[in-house]
Amino acid sequence: MGLHAILFCIRSVFVINFRALFILLRPWQWIKNLLIFIPLIFALELFNYDFVIKAIWGFISLCLISSAVYCINDVFDSKIDATHPVKKLRPVSSGEVTKSQAIFAAILCIILAFIPLIATFNLSFTILISAYFAINMGYSWIFNKKFYIGIMIVATGFVIRVLSGSLVIGVEISEWLILVTFTAAVFISLLKRRKALVMDLDDNNKLDNDITLTDHYINITAGLLIVLYCLWTMIGQTVIIKNNLIFTIPLVMYSIFKFLAVMTHPNAEDDPSKLFIKDKSLLCAVFAWICLCIILMYIDFSQLL
Repeated sequence: MGLHAILFCIRSVFVINFRALFILLRPWQWIKNLLIFIPLIFALELFNYDFVIKAIWGFISLCLISSAVYCINDVFDSKIDATHPVKKLRPVSSGEVTKSQAIFAAILCIILAFIPLIATFNLSFTILISAYFAINMGYSWIFNKKFYIGIMIVATGFVIRVLSGSLVIGVEISEWLILVTFTAAVFISLLKRRKALVMDLDDNNKLDNDITLTDHYINITAGLLIVLYCLWTMIGQTVIIKNNLIFTIPLVMYSIFKFLAVMTHPNAEDDPSKLFIKDKSLLCAVFAWICLCIILMYIDFSQLL
């Protein structure tokens, strides 16, 4: 009986619905980890082969750690998620993936994440990635229900992604870039919080007041984000590129306004990552911003005149 029980446990771990596993790992959330390439671009090292390879390794590591976090969260939140109208469809809460399978997937992701970490031979990057994992666990288990602290922790996660990019290739980044990243993350988190409040609104005056207050926070943060970005393009860059990036300000303002409009729409996607992927105009605006930044920084227009 003991052997049969062991074999059954092993079989239950490895026999898995791959579609459900795909959803469990949340690969669409990996788009946030592309922030690791920001230091590579703005340090004018985009065409440095060694740096690009290191950044790719870092990106893979971040993606695996992120997926491990989602797996663990789904296991611990499965009972609560089962009572939620949307979250009950998640693989663990719906029963498509067992808790043991989710834990095994998380452990495997963590182990695989250390392969890129070893490949980079970067202790600082390894420590930062470990801190990222610990912060996410702290947020999920302790601070998830604490609004203000939760927003700050989520924003810190975005900053860690950018800092990871600088550490993995060994370049400095501007403090202004960190401020812009942090403020942008707060802005996105507030919009996600607002969407959650709207979905839970049921003639509840307290929630209605929370939405009004959150709207004030969103407006303040959006204005601050635009101001900080403008200042960064003019005085905050570590590499001198003759303030060419001021020409990207209109695209950034459009992206902020568009994201605000889409996220506050009654039928909007509640997940900013999914919304970003699905909204073609927003996706095109961000892609155009990246391309314009590269053109303005990497081409010396004075030589063309």
